[in-house]
Amino acid sequence: MKIEKRISLLLLVAVMLFSACNRAKKRKLTHLVDAFYGIQIRTSDSLLIVCKGSAIGTVNEYDKYKRIITYINGDCPECITKLREWDSFMNLNCKNQEVKLQIMVSSNNFYFFESACEQIHFIRPVVYDTNATFISMNNLNDEHLHTLLVDSKNRILLIGNPLNNKKLTDLYVRNFLNAK
Repeated sequence: MKIEKRISLLLLVAVMLFSACNRAKKRKLTHLVDAFYGIQIRTSDSLLIVCKGSAIGTVNEYDKYKRIITYINGDCPECITKLREWDSFMNLNCKNQEVKLQIMVSSNNFYFFESACEQIHFIRPVVYDTNATFISMNNLNDEHLHTLLVDSKNRILLIGNPLNNKKLTDLYVRNFLNAK
């Protein structure tokens, strides 16, 4: 009987800790949304749009569109594989051509990144952040801030990755319907 009580007590403590962690995480996310909603992000001339290894423009060309900006580590194979999910997400949810996907890539080896993209047949243009300045320039150090929906004036409308959260997906889609 003592063992059963101990196990019950341990389970109760584990449940309490889990819910405390969830509350703390929700508070943190609420704080991030409050702090960053409506903030205008900045870009740099060093950010190049690249497709299949060739520069095709600068990031400023995206400025006239409402867009999802997602920042990935181009040295991470798992992150690169997730790019296919972005393709599916945009094809399924973004019928409106006024909403773009702006994938920002930081890498120590862009050749590796390009080869990996070729292997998974990912051919969308991406933005190379060769100096890794976008995150620091905009103080987006928290990983939750690595995916944003911004308007055509670069103001943050939504924070978070819709690939990881159905409710967030719904919010993104509602915003897509009201492009620009």
